[in-house]
Amino acid sequence: MNSRLLAMNWDMPSLDRLYMEAATTLHRLPPVLRKKHSSLWPSYALANAWSGYGYDNEVRLHPTTEDITRLEFALDIGWDLEKEYRVMLWYTAHSAVNRERGPKWKALSKRFHCDARTVKGKYEKALIKAYYLIKGLQS
Repeated sequence: MNSRLLAMNWDMPSLDRLYMEAATTLHRLPPVLRKKHSSLWPSYALANAWSGYGYDNEVRLHPTTEDITRLEFALDIGWDLEKEYRVMLWYTAHSAVNRERGPKWKALSKRFHCDARTVKGKYEKALIKAYYLIKGLQS
């Protein structure tokens, strides 16, 4: 586990940001190529040369080394939690990727078969468990 990240002064909003950034980092990782015959075009060539021909010019932003380090820290903390809390943290974080308004509480309530306020309370409880886990590792 990264001792520099472990030594930081963690609180609830910073843990929330950590898991939201970790989910965003997972979405920004390069895709797995499963085709036998595929051509690998650099993203800048597609963005510059083919943008006038009607092709989608999606340029992916790849995560930095610091993003990957924070992702690994979030994964390490998550593995030490109980499965219920781990699932709640990651489902909530992944539902908030690329959204300005935050997690999709209504969709999460359908997934977990309870009210949206209950899901939000369970998410906050999972953050509290992660907070106390980090505090226990710091001492």
